This record gives sequence, structure tokens and C-alpha cells, in this order.
Amino acid sequence: MSPSEGLDPEIESAGDATDQASGVQVRCECGSPDCLETVFLTSAAHEALRRTNRPVLAPGHQLDRIREARRSAAASGEDARALRSQAVQQQRRTGRNIAAARSQVRGRVLVVDDSETFRRVAASVVSEAPSLRLIGVAASGEEAIRLLPELKPDLVLLDVHMPGLGGLGTAPVIRRESSSTVIVLVSADPGSIAVDLPSIGAAAFLSKVELSPRRLEELWLTHVPRA
Repeated sequence: MSPSEGLDPEIESAGDATDQASGVQVRCECGSPDCLETVFLTSAAHEALRRTNRPVLAPGHQLDRIREARRSAAASGEDARALRSQAVQQQRRTGRNIAAARSQVRGRVLVVDDSETFRRVAASVVSEAPSLRLIGVAASGEEAIRLLPELKPDLVLLDVHMPGLGGLGTAPVIRRESSSTVIVLVSADPGSIAVDLPSIGAAAFLSKVELSPRRLEELWLTHVPRA
């Protein structure tokens, strides 16, 4: 029997590159219980067969159907696992890309307070927050509501105590008119008033002395609407 008889050209070429005297005697893997034949393979040809996960068959022999089905099922299982792994990796990459894109989108901030001094302070704080930018200021709740359609803020920094319509009355209107806007209430004395934040659509209630670029940034990244 020829050492490479019955082998594919790819496997045979692997054997041609080696010394024909160096090889292995491998039992036929057709799966038939009556088969006792062996096949001589060069070392390179044997390695090539193992790499391709193909059976060694004596000339004229065919792979037992049951064994072939099992081998095909195993190969299909490996392919399915590989595809699942690729899908998970792609999902993770997509998640990272979305997170990176979000981090590059700066939230538009509207500051609402009757104190001109605090409006300047808040504007300075917003300007130092990397993910935020100031788009406008309002001196009352009524003015803030009028500016909503024009400015379309992503975040509203809203003082609780203002003449006319204060923050507690303004917040539900903003929530109704712009459901995705993040509302942060502020007060010089937040401990003097109890607020049920969810009931008025607010995300947080801060003391004015707590306000900082870092705190505002944390609130924005925590409550930014997800696509």
C-alpha cells in the first residue's frame, strides 16, 4: 500500500516534504467493527490530518454513518460556541463604543435661580464639568418653562425658593413638557423642606454649598437618558 494512497492532495503534499521512511502506522478510523486495516502516514501527513480533525481511512473505506454524524455534531457544537463567543465580544465592543460616544456628548444645562450671584456661580460650575455645557439661565420658573421649547435642555439646575413659581411647582411642568430632561433641585437650606423627588420628576436635591463640577458630573452620568 502506498504511504499516501487515498489522501487528499493537501495532506499528501505535507507528506512529500518529509522523509518517507519517517512516519507512523495508524489504524483505519472508519468505525467498522470488522476493520483491522492500518494506514502508513508520514509524520507531517499525520499532523496535517489531526489539525483538520479529519479521520484516517484505508483505501476504499468510508466513515461509519453514526460516527460521522457524531463527528459532525461535535464540529457544529464547536462552531456554535465560536459564534456565541464572537457575538459576546461584538456586544462588548458595541457597549464600549456607545459608552465612548455618550461620554463625548455634552449635556445642555439650563440654570434657574432668582439670584444673579448664584446664576454666575452655577454657570462657572457647569463650565468646569467636562460632560456639560451651559446653554441658558432663567430668573424664575415661569421663564424657564418659556425657554424649554427653544433651549431643549438635557439638565435643569432648579432653585426651590423663587418668587412666583418656585422649583417645586416648576419641576412637574418641566417633566411633563420634556420627559427626558434631568432635573436637579438646589436650595440654600435643603433641610428645611421635605421633598418627594419621584413625585415631581426630580433626580436629586442638593444644597447650594454642595454644588461642584464633580458632583454635577456624577449626577449627569448617573441619570443621563439611555438610548
